[in-house]
Amino acid sequence: MSTSHALPIRTNTGLPHAKLGMWIFIASEIMFFTGFFGAFLVLRNLNVAMFAESASHLDKVVATINTAILISSSLTMALAHLALEKGEQKQFRLFLFLTIVCAFGFLGFKSFEYITKFHHGLYPWTNSFSRRTSR
Repeated sequence: MSTSHALPIRTNTGLPHAKLGMWIFIASEIMFFTGFFGAFLVLRNLNVAMFAESASHLDKVVATINTAILISSSLTMALAHLALEKGEQKQFRLFLFLTIVCAFGFLGFKSFEYITKFHHGLYPWTNSFSRRTSR
């Protein structure tokens, strides 16, 4: 019994619907992140001292590892999708397993990062910077 399903590609707009949907999603992400980074730049320029002091609490090694894990998981997921399209079940399972390993690795590093911050008295629901500088 085969588990693959061949669905007809619909192109009412001149593009396959899946491709059009992905381009709309990418455009919405570009709009969201443009606003996000714009707000970040404005707020950073209004509070340069606070951002500089807060940046000293960031662990660049952990951030680099987390970024590498996220990029790797994107690659392994894309490879899993490609293997599935080619009907290569063994490779699909391998790449999907590696994606799940990356997910748990990412969660592990995030847990370590948050535990370290909590140990130093830095919590998301408090204004730790103003409490430390007002003493």
